[in-house]
Amino acid sequence: MSNEQNGGSFAAKTARLAQLAKGIADMIKGAMAGGIKGAAVAALKNFAPQIIKAVAAVMIALLLLPAIIFFALPNIFFQMPSVNDMDVQFMTSQSVRIDGLYKRIDGFTQEEADKIIAELSAGFDEKVVESDFDNLNHYWLIVISTVYHDQSLDITEEDVRSMIRSSLHYSYTTESWDEYAGEDEEGDPVYQMRTRINITIGNMVHDNLMDKLGFTRFQKDWAYFLYDNITDPQIITGEYEDWTGDFINYGDLVFSDGGRDVVYYHQADARWGYYMYGKTHTIAVAGCGPTAMAMVVSTLTDRMIAPKEMSDWSFENGYVAEGNGSYHALIPDSAKHFGLNVTGAGASDGQKIIDALTEGKLVVALMGPGNFTVSGHFIVLRGVTSEGKVLVSDPISIRKTEMEWDMRIILGEASRKAVAGGPFWIVG
Repeated sequence: MSNEQNGGSFAAKTARLAQLAKGIADMIKGAMAGGIKGAAVAALKNFAPQIIKAVAAVMIALLLLPAIIFFALPNIFFQMPSVNDMDVQFMTSQSVRIDGLYKRIDGFTQEEADKIIAELSAGFDEKVVESDFDNLNHYWLIVISTVYHDQSLDITEEDVRSMIRSSLHYSYTTESWDEYAGEDEEGDPVYQMRTRINITIGNMVHDNLMDKLGFTRFQKDWAYFLYDNITDPQIITGEYEDWTGDFINYGDLVFSDGGRDVVYYHQADARWGYYMYGKTHTIAVAGCGPTAMAMVVSTLTDRMIAPKEMSDWSFENGYVAEGNGSYHALIPDSAKHFGLNVTGAGASDGQKIIDALTEGKLVVALMGPGNFTVSGHFIVLRGVTSEGKVLVSDPISIRKTEMEWDMRIILGEASRKAVAGGPFWIVG
């Protein structure tokens, strides 16, 4: 095949990928505006005739099941054979099964690592193991497996385990020494040789794993597209006009216009912004979660805790989603750890949130694409004005913190991917 033909094929696939991306985005907007019916209308508009109308309605009704998004829509759009003429009910049950397999990834990872360790250490008297599985997060393993298997609904546990084994890399050193074992019949010391193996095992980063598996440029692009659509990376990039990359000491700021004094921290403050939050990004780039909770704890308790301290606590207790920001459970779990009461709320709980703010409580919100972020971003709702406008503490923007916001914007742009009781957490 000529380079020109290859280029044309790639261009065609890229165009279809862009069309799919737009279609999914329109479906999400449709669901936000008109529920399942609105999403179904958007689906029919974007995907017909690839999806027959009866199937589309059922598919959209199941959009809250992540595996359906991973497998069904890409398969139907690209007309891959694994779903041709497949009964939707069977498709759903298979997706549930696959979703269950992926929820066991962490356990599979440890089990596969233990097998390697057992094989390497056989015959040695001692073994010392140093492990680090933070290079490749749970979501990336799901995405890479999904693309590698062409969105097939026939993925087995062995397929998932095989992918995990491919992601693991290890090295080792050996040593030996003579150890005193007693005396012989003549009273002379007897020594016995002992051996030890020192094993270091972990997983490779996502790009390296895709290279190892021989991914094409198109497969990598598809993987990145899926990853961006199943996660809400809380990463500060160039779209934030409020922060240009410079570290400024903002000093001690307190906002009092919401009915109570609220401590404000900026995640890119020179006092802590350049410190690492986990192993991939700094607090300035990925630390909106711990910065938001530092504001909450410092405001609602008698303890002043800076973003650096909260970030360290988050890392030490396993709440850093490496390369992605923070796991959503950081919010309720850190609130409880520092002695605060916390209650989850949804986008339909507007009055509940307003009432909490009126009572002097704070509300941590995970925002989705819109005025505050292009992906995911934690902010703090800190009060309500006499005109009913919501006041916020945005960890990356003093300008937005000084603005008044319509509650419809806050509710409408709240993340639809939140777990752990979110996208709103009422703390008091």
